[in-house]
Amino acid sequence: MFQDEVADFLESEKLSAEVDVPIQGHSGSDYKVNVRVLIRNREALIATVSPKTPASAISRVDHVLRMWHDVNGNREKYTLFNDEVTQVRSEDVYLLEQANSFVHKWSARELLVAALKAEERVH
Repeated sequence: MFQDEVADFLESEKLSAEVDVPIQGHSGSDYKVNVRVLIRNREALIATVSPKTPASAISRVDHVLRMWHDVNGNREKYTLFNDEVTQVRSEDVYLLEQANSFVHKWSARELLVAALKAEERVH
């Protein structure tokens, strides 16, 4: 699975990554975040988007948007597109950024690592 590939890559970059982490939103809804990284005193949540069809990309982004709105708060939220298997639509990037998510592409994964390791967050 893509989330396992992401977690393995982050571990190789000396970042401790957990997969399928249960979290609860402010509404009381339960979610599973694909990857969680704990860095110093920060928690970074990563939703992975690696659909097989354009239609499933839309439904996956919709799910991530719902989750990000519900878990808003002090958590850092990242959305990682597997752009090696699906096209990243600009409207999806826009919506996810509006949900306070940092959006990254798998083809530029070094930028995700740099963002995770950064001391400060600027959105």
